[in-house]
Amino acid sequence: PSLQVFGEVAEGFETLTRINDAYADGKGRPFKNIRIKHTYILEDPYDDPRQLPEFIPEGSPEGKPKDE
Repeated sequence: PSLQVFGEVAEGFETLTRINDAYADGKGRPFKNIRIKHTYILEDPYDDPRQLPEFIPEGSPEGKPKDE
């Protein structure tokens, strides 16, 4: 599988280091359920697609995510 870069970390490297240090299986999947709860977009060089407003939810989901 190829890797796709979709962003760059500008700050918060300590969090990235903690995620990177998590124990993982042979395929690189962490044993612990790691979730990114929020992000901040500091710069967006792309125009938004016209249909974007219909995909934006009213608010954040409630409760914890279900185990996969």
